[in-house]
Amino acid sequence: MSRAVGAGRPWPLGVTIDGDGVNVAVWSASATSVEFCLFDGDHQETIALTERDGEIWHAHVSGVGLG
Repeated sequence: MSRAVGAGRPWPLGVTIDGDGVNVAVWSASATSVEFCLFDGDHQETIALTERDGEIWHAHVSGVGLG
């Protein structure tokens, strides 16, 4: 499944649910890349976090919610 992925926000850290999807923000002092993995039964999806502010990688992923 192809999801809309936007820049998102570097805060708060972790995964935050909003009305359209989730914001993902992860801190790492030494990462060269970060991926957000979604699991639903036998289905797995990996989304690269390409936006970076200092040591915080972030993205907004539409169509993702609780569960």
